[in-house]
Amino acid sequence: INRSHDATVFHDWFTATGQGLGVEYRYMLGPASQGNIQAYQLNEHEMTIKDWFGTGERTLPGRRSYELRGSARHPISDALRARGQIDFFSDVTVKQAYQTNIYDASNSSRTIGGNVTGSWGAYTLSGTGDVAETFFGDTEASLYGASPRVSFDQAERPLLGSPVYFGFSSEYANLLRRSRFDDQELESGLQRLDVNPLVRVPFTRWPFLTLNSSVGWRQTYWTERIDEVAGQVANGVSRSFLEMQTQITGPVFLKVWETPNSGYAERMKHVIEPWVNLKRITAIDNFDEIVQLEGIDSIVGNVTQITYGLDNRLYAKRAEGGGPAVANEILTVSVQQSYYTDANAAQFDRQFQTSFQGTLPSNYSPVSLIVRTSPTSELSGTLRAEYDTQFGALRTISADAGIEVGGWLNQTAGWSQRRFVEGLSGFDNPDNLDHYLNSFTNLRTRSNRLGGVYQFNYDIQRGRFLQQRVLVYYNAQCCGIN
Repeated sequence: INRSHDATVFHDWFTATGQGLGVEYRYMLGPASQGNIQAYQLNEHEMTIKDWFGTGERTLPGRRSYELRGSARHPISDALRARGQIDFFSDVTVKQAYQTNIYDASNSSRTIGGNVTGSWGAYTLSGTGDVAETFFGDTEASLYGASPRVSFDQAERPLLGSPVYFGFSSEYANLLRRSRFDDQELESGLQRLDVNPLVRVPFTRWPFLTLNSSVGWRQTYWTERIDEVAGQVANGVSRSFLEMQTQITGPVFLKVWETPNSGYAERMKHVIEPWVNLKRITAIDNFDEIVQLEGIDSIVGNVTQITYGLDNRLYAKRAEGGGPAVANEILTVSVQQSYYTDANAAQFDRQFQTSFQGTLPSNYSPVSLIVRTSPTSELSGTLRAEYDTQFGALRTISADAGIEVGGWLNQTAGWSQRRFVEGLSGFDNPDNLDHYLNSFTNLRTRSNRLGGVYQFNYDIQRGRFLQQRVLVYYNAQCCGIN
């Protein structure tokens, strides 16, 4: 259309099923104002296909379906920003049947969302509406989201010119929850109002040891609650508690040494940073009456939590691409674990990936290990693992890596495993284990005029490919073919 707008119209013809018509529109008015929308309609005629076992045939009726995808962001004023996104389909069976990649073929969720955010100094006002629906089969589904969700926050700022900082967050949310299974529909949404002011006192006079102490008060009200006999009922319930927290970082140890002849970096620095976080939440006597839909609904009261960890960081001052030498973090190794005076709190700690997995209460969380490395701008990798100290076994482990070479090779790979741990609830059922390997390889000319892609997802646990995809493409100035 012009340099800021373009549109594409495309047509699909399927020899066995029917025809599809789509349109895509994109605009870019600036870095902060851009968007795209794609609409597609598929008309399928009546057809006869073989059944799953190849022993007979069945007739499928004609049907019409549509799909909408898009996103946009736009500044309304100097202080206000708006964004929105949509990924919606009218028929989940059609969406999954016509896709050639594993993500779209297995994705059974449709989403609609929008947000307007405004900032005025230390204050932020945000309004959000988002709805997501996930299908389990053709008709059974679960819907969740919030419409609207309004928050008003103040960033921390000194209180009356003192070294004491004050801030607060507040939120009103109309939470949407609906499940549809076996021709029965369960509505569990409600409204929630949450206010959380906080006072923080930092101590940073010593460069090798810092302390951050804070006291927060949280008041939350829900329009519905859980009754032991009747289940979820339309009677309000409120909760109030204090959260006292102190984070101690240090003593910090570091070493710097020159490496002018290493051929890699002219200087290296190693930082060892132990830390402890102490947190106390006062009693919450009505925990069992609260409808648990999100993280703030599942806070366990009358518990002291001690989280301790050790961070190792390695920095290298080196030059790349002919530019000046810059210090970059090339390796990070972080280990942490939590102790809870109430064993039930371990089941609801969102700091760990294996929480909410049906494990039995424990006073100790698993040990979390995270390793990140980026020795050059073209090479990076991450390893994550969680180790159960009670059973002496790994719960989960995953790794991914990526490399880019000279503009002609882009390679990423990932591996993950959920391991079997005998006697550990949530990890002792072989049917719930998983073990995956995935890879993406893109070989191309430096101008990206000619290239190829090979991608696969492999289920090691069951010994089968979930997907393999090979693509060869050629791009000219006016058009392309693949």
